[in-house]
Amino acid sequence: MESYEQENLCHDPIHGYISFVAPGGLSESEICERQIIDGIWVQRMRQIRQLQTAWWVFPTAEHSRFQHILGVMHLASVATEQLYESLQAVDPSLPSKPAVDCLMRMAGLLHDVGHGPFGHFFDSHFLTHFGLTHETLGAHIIENVLADSLQNLRRSPAGKFQVGESISATDVAWLIQRPIENDAQDKPLWLRFLRSLFCGIYTR
Repeated sequence: MESYEQENLCHDPIHGYISFVAPGGLSESEICERQIIDGIWVQRMRQIRQLQTAWWVFPTAEHSRFQHILGVMHLASVATEQLYESLQAVDPSLPSKPAVDCLMRMAGLLHDVGHGPFGHFFDSHFLTHFGLTHETLGAHIIENVLADSLQNLRRSPAGKFQVGESISATDVAWLIQRPIENDAQDKPLWLRFLRSLFCGIYTR
């Protein structure tokens, strides 16, 4: 019964069942993925359409940013599973697989957290006047609002972190932002490789 209390599932029409860590069996100071998903910053994604105004012309284009980010979170785990051994071979400083999995999953879940109404249209016609994008807003939310929650994650569907490991909100925020000159100098090699999954040729 304990394993059921530690895992929740949702069903996606493309990916099938997506698992995430539930509150069962957590220590007093620990939080889980379910609590991040249930928080207001992720739940507001239910109100933002993934395809902006396309549904006005194509009535079945109804899915939201919330459905999208759950799928990205799931694919982050798929990528971690495929890439972990290769990353470990090129950078022995790589954290445990559950810690890397959780970092990737949180970057996937939160990469759109800065979106406003009408998604990219809002970027182009409002945020740009202030020198902002949904990515810079998302990074601000991650580092200034969600940091304490991310710091207290201790497991992913891949398992428990090793003793002393934790998730850095700064790393999550860095992964979701487009590269700027010299912003990777103090980042480990394994993290630099993973950023291309969020801000590289694979995202378009």
